[in-house]
Amino acid sequence: MLLQNQNLTSLNLSQCGNLSAKCLQPVILYCNNLKTLKLARCSWLTTGAMEALALHQCMLEDVDLSYCGLISENCILIFIKKFRHLKTLNLEGNKQVTDKSLYAISKYSTSLKLLNLGGCNDITDKGVRALALHSPKLEGLLVRGCQKVTENSLKLMRNRVHLDRRPVEPMPIPIYVQI
Repeated sequence: MLLQNQNLTSLNLSQCGNLSAKCLQPVILYCNNLKTLKLARCSWLTTGAMEALALHQCMLEDVDLSYCGLISENCILIFIKKFRHLKTLNLEGNKQVTDKSLYAISKYSTSLKLLNLGGCNDITDKGVRALALHSPKLEGLLVRGCQKVTENSLKLMRNRVHLDRRPVEPMPIPIYVQI
């Protein structure tokens, strides 16, 4: 199906749990006009697939990689360095994101307008400070549940960036009872 739609500009595979990284191959190789890619909660998304995507694509502007736990921080760094025209990036829930990722975003993603880092527990004021100082186009930053981020760094951008740091509400855990 993807081979017949090579002019796709947007693809949303979020929460498609029955797929595999192999399904991205036609997208990676043939959909050269892709600007929006949503892969939220794709537990099958691997570092290898992301590296291949970074190798063959170059037009992405809006990317959602939230809750993709199999991709490494090094993979995220490669991705950020490659896609310098990103306007929206969602990394929510990725525990592997650290200040190192934020340094790369502040250096390479100069067009970034919206960044979601909710639940990225290893980011600190140092990384957020880098964003404040080197991301002039940033309009929105979500840092819900980021306990190591304080007002010390957020105050640097409070007048120009919409900030959301409300605590993340814990998701109810379903309990299944066999009858």
